[in-house]
Amino acid sequence: MAPRNVESIADLELSILSRSIRKGRVPADTLSENDYIRALEMEPGWNEKEEILRAMVEVYPSAFSFNNLGVVFANKANRTSNTKDKNQLLENALFAFNRSNAIFENSFAVYNLGIVFWLWEDRFSAYNSFYRAYTLTEFDEIKKVHQAALGAVSIFNGDYRLAVIHLNDAEKSPVNLFNQGLANVLSGDYYNATIQFENSAIQNMSNGFPFYGLAIIAARNGEETKLYENLKKAISRNEFLKDRAAADFEFAAYHDKEGFKEVLR
Repeated sequence: MAPRNVESIADLELSILSRSIRKGRVPADTLSENDYIRALEMEPGWNEKEEILRAMVEVYPSAFSFNNLGVVFANKANRTSNTKDKNQLLENALFAFNRSNAIFENSFAVYNLGIVFWLWEDRFSAYNSFYRAYTLTEFDEIKKVHQAALGAVSIFNGDYRLAVIHLNDAEKSPVNLFNQGLANVLSGDYYNATIQFENSAIQNMSNGFPFYGLAIIAARNGEETKLYENLKKAISRNEFLKDRAAADFEFAAYHDKEGFKEVLR
């Protein structure tokens, strides 16, 4: 059957045809490539997206379609607690991203390979993929996304000064600013860490983690009053941080102090 023209298919008809293809009732080539892209945008469920993309790559195998199929597998893996199922989904994602790059190497699929390695906790392979993606893109805004990923991985790899360098060139979002502050703390630069944590807090006052970072700096500097002030702000915004603070070695010298106990009550 010849592919249909995208302009001839209304949303309702497209939804019906897409469902019929997913159920194997009509041939996959019933829809044009643009129809598949529209159907994909209309479908919110990951399982349904997978079925649409599996059909799409049969008739329109492109770097785009394989990359998007890999994205679906990676997202499903990130939402799966069963280790065996998660690993299978990540294998599927790896295969799809490699197929995308086999058609032509592109920054999107290479970056997404980094996500797969990240979810596998293979931080060094993740870094290599993120860096390769960075070199492949010409767009400054996308480069900032890659720099943020490189900075986050560098923190986990224990290369804190490299993390700071990458995060300096990342978008100044609350998460990236927090990561930059964390990298500065871990590299011993408390002055710049304080600035980044404060900037992160200003952008998102409901997030407790920047205040927790400020509490750590205060603890390391022996500033007990600032420690309690910032830890109280952190806990009031995120109850999880109360249990974390109670066991955190950063506050070991204060665990028996009345002021610390009062904050945790």
